[in-house]
Amino acid sequence: MLTAAISRYRVGRLVQSRVRGYGEQRTPAYVVSIRITDPTGTAPPIPLAEAWIRAVVPENLISAVHQISADHETACIYAWLVDANYVPVHSPASIFAGFSQAA
Repeated sequence: MLTAAISRYRVGRLVQSRVRGYGEQRTPAYVVSIRITDPTGTAPPIPLAEAWIRAVVPENLISAVHQISADHETACIYAWLVDANYVPVHSPASIFAGFSQAA
């Protein structure tokens, strides 16, 4: 059994601009993040956590997801941008620099 904490944050104009400059045609509206732990409070094996993310995100858009956790001892954290319809939007990984401390 795993525990997943899901969060959503609104993105600002700076992120929207960076993503458009990255070449994405759709405008991101939110960051979705999922923090996955096992019942002991440690991070599950990465292949197991990735399997859960792949179950949530459509296969053709899985490349929009970024693994952002720096500390694999406590949790696996994944984040991605979505448009207003919650469809994943491709973005550079650099947008999430420092996000794991905030999540």
